[in-house]
Amino acid sequence: DDIRVADGASPLFLHFDSREVGDDPLGSILENRVIRKSLHRRINAIKTVTQIAPATVAGLDTAGSLARVTLAVGREWTADLVIGADGRDSFIRGAAGIGTIGWAYKQQAIVTVMGHELPHENVAVENFLPAGPFAILPMTDAADGTHRSSIVWTDHVDAAPLYAKLEAAAFEAELQIRAGEWLGRVSEIGPRFTYPLQLRHAKRYVGQRVALIAAAAHVIHPIAGQGLNLGMRDIALLSELLVDQRRIGLDLGDPMLLKRYERARRM
Repeated sequence: DDIRVADGASPLFLHFDSREVGDDPLGSILENRVIRKSLHRRINAIKTVTQIAPATVAGLDTAGSLARVTLAVGREWTADLVIGADGRDSFIRGAAGIGTIGWAYKQQAIVTVMGHELPHENVAVENFLPAGPFAILPMTDAADGTHRSSIVWTDHVDAAPLYAKLEAAAFEAELQIRAGEWLGRVSEIGPRFTYPLQLRHAKRYVGQRVALIAAAAHVIHPIAGQGLNLGMRDIALLSELLVDQRRIGLDLGDPMLLKRYERARRM
């Protein structure tokens, strides 16, 4: 009775314990900033990687024997293969002439970090409410011992911006209603972000000397938290194919190699 439900509707509570099917956890949750810092450290340690940032790609030409990328500052780079890893509004995808299919969900997600009085015991909770799912994802405690969880709060596209603009006390009151009492008193301890939710799927994952990965290839609803995992699998397979191709001295932009990647990942 701490959760608002539509008139005449009753809440349904489902419980899953990963120990029912094995000794391993159902999954692991990693903070985005931790992943990013680790990746940057690794990139900086690899002498064969040149990182150019900040930078904006302004042009792509794949008509010749090599792909040519032009930056907004006028600098040009050539390569056997250009990998579009530039998100849902991918410039590379558009420049390669690859269209998408999809739709908007008429929802927005509010993402923040919630502090709470009681420990979460590594339990993730997802409440399916009339306006959309409300997910509580366990995080490590803060340096001062504050118990923390990440919040993904999905609401109607016209309501979410209003909630996101609430003063701290009013916003925390809304969090408390949705989180319930199992974590005790809750508070907001992180900045708020809002994201429009949509489905977008590239009609092709590859083009002439171009391969798309992650959100450049597919954007899905965050309800199951699989967007990042799908992107990681794209990277793992494409990397394996490219390493094998380089090992035997063949062209990294070979159409047959790219089609193998597309067949394996697009379905």
